[in-house]
Amino acid sequence: MNQIKEYIYEIITFFKVTIVTFLAYIEVPVNPVKVFVILILVDTAYSLLVCIRIGEKYSSKKMIFGILEKIMILGVPILIAYAAKGLMFEIDYKSLVLITLWVMIISQISSICTHTLSMIKGKRCKQHDFFEILILQIRRSMAKILLNQNEKI
Repeated sequence: MNQIKEYIYEIITFFKVTIVTFLAYIEVPVNPVKVFVILILVDTAYSLLVCIRIGEKYSSKKMIFGILEKIMILGVPILIAYAAKGLMFEIDYKSLVLITLWVMIISQISSICTHTLSMIKGKRCKQHDFFEILILQIRRSMAKILLNQNEKI
């Protein structure tokens, strides 16, 4: 059992060193990547909680596929930047990676909010449901503020 823990630790360390080396070479800061990885794990946990709450089956294959899919989406611009720097192309590869990373972070936050809404409602919600409710709440708040302002005049 102890050997298995050591083996897993060595694998994780290898991947961390490899990723940090890739990011350092293309001059991308590590912190946004850390945030992205944490959000992937939180989103996966929320997804599992939603499945438990609404009684859906949840498989480890589905979980692993979802995590790998998100990482591979981020991997494409990183590989393009890596190749561009290696070939000495004069493109802003760092921005390409950072923009993709921030879009993925926003997507993860949106997914977590949608999972939260699904847990509250007790049924699976679509990604856009959260934003519709958010926009509706903003409209109601703005209407209240405007109505209160009109009464004061």
